[in-house]
Amino acid sequence: GTIHWVHADSAVPVKVRLYENIIDEEKGVYNEDGSLNLAKVFELAMNGGKNQAGFQLGLKTRHFLECETFEEVLDSYTAQMRYFTEIHCMLCRKGQQIRGANHAKLVKGIFTDGCLERGLNHDAGGPIYGHGIIETAGLAPLADALMAIKKLVFEEGRLTFGEFMAILRENWEGHEPLRQFVLNKYVY
Repeated sequence: GTIHWVHADSAVPVKVRLYENIIDEEKGVYNEDGSLNLAKVFELAMNGGKNQAGFQLGLKTRHFLECETFEEVLDSYTAQMRYFTEIHCMLCRKGQQIRGANHAKLVKGIFTDGCLERGLNHDAGGPIYGHGIIETAGLAPLADALMAIKKLVFEEGRLTFGEFMAILRENWEGHEPLRQFVLNKYVY
């Protein structure tokens, strides 16, 4: 896996591990159609579907401050994830249709098994195997964030959700010992 640092309009840089499984590029699997940032969806879920500027970008779901259980937090995140996955898949399908109709990858099609044999270009179903990939970014920090919330707020009661979110908005400023505790203790 490759490690990247992604800001994604967040108050804090997000450590992201990207993993890409490629069977064989000649068979056509490697063709990313987009990237879905799971940590960004989590940020929107925290705020009931709103971004940091207050614009409603996602579904109207429970703000994390309104959640009384960890299961409610997961329900809110899951609803946002389904919403954004649906939109992302629709946009990726549309992108493949546009590229397919415009023969955008003629050279790649020549070197991809199946395209010449089927008489179809790369984005029109020519490759032997599925021809699209939606990469996800932010799985590891998402798991760590959920673990920290579950433990810190709901199981151990070290902080209220309001206190924890205020600390996050301040980018942990003045809370370095707690930040180190969370980084070292609540890693999924």
